[in-house]
Order: sequence, then C-alpha cells, then structure tokens
Amino acid sequence: MPFSFSFEGKIKKAAYEGGMEGIPLIPIQSITAAFCFLVALAGTWLYFHGWFGATFVVTLAATQIWRFASELLRADYRGAGRITAYQVMALAMVAYSFGLAAILPAPSGLAANLAKGLGTLWNPAVLLFLEILWAGVFIYYGRSKVTESVLSIHVREDRI
Repeated sequence: MPFSFSFEGKIKKAAYEGGMEGIPLIPIQSITAAFCFLVALAGTWLYFHGWFGATFVVTLAATQIWRFASELLRADYRGAGRITAYQVMALAMVAYSFGLAAILPAPSGLAANLAKGLGTLWNPAVLLFLEILWAGVFIYYGRSKVTESVLSIHVREDRI
C-alpha cells in the first residue's frame, strides 16, 4: 500500500484493539485531518461570502458524513450491529443541520468583516475570558478518568 501507516508498540490502539501491530493500515487519521482542513477552507470561503446557513450545513454535514464513512474503515468493535452508535449520531447530526437550516431564517444584509472581528477579539475582557475558559477546560478534561501512568527512572550502574 503506497500510503499507509504502521503502528509499533503495545500501547497503540491498532496493536491492543485489533492485533495489527506492524501491519500497514489506511491512514484514517491523516485523511481525516486533510479532509477536515479542506472542509474548513470551504466553510471559510462560504462564510466570507455571507452564506452563513450554507456554511453551517456544508461544514457539519461533510464532516459527519466523513465520520460515518471513516468508521467503516476502522477495526473497532461494533457491538451486535454493523453500524456504531457514533455513526448513528453522525447521520442524526446531518439531518439536524438540514432541519435547523430549513427552520431558522437566513440573515440578510450581513457581511463578515475580518478586521472588525479581530478587533473585537483583541479586547482584554475577551482575552481573559478565553484564557479562563481554556484553563477550566484543561483542568476538567486534562486528566484521564480512565487511564493512568507511572513514571520510572533508573540509572544504570555502569554509568555511575
């Protein structure tokens, strides 16, 4: 396979979940990153042209359809069915985005103004709020509630 990743080490999910250590695999993570980057560029273009509803629908639907498709390429345990709960949620989000865009009125006469937006961001109150928000998210989510690790340091006797 010309474009593949091979994972080494027993703590890699490909090794402990699928028993595929050292086997060339489709690089889903890299494909996802590239795809989401392209969707973000398309969304930015739509946004700066004033198509706010289209921005919402295109970015959400594209990323969630990719989520559904990319899950099929993974070797994760799917339970009793062939479709995971994450895939069901992804399709529900696509339907939700179209429904929400149809229900909510599209604003007219608005234009995105990058300079004004950056000027608003460069406000001490906004910056402090974002830093406090970041710190709170980091403190709450920064420590795993599932896994733990131990750090061990050993000095070899022949180096003393």
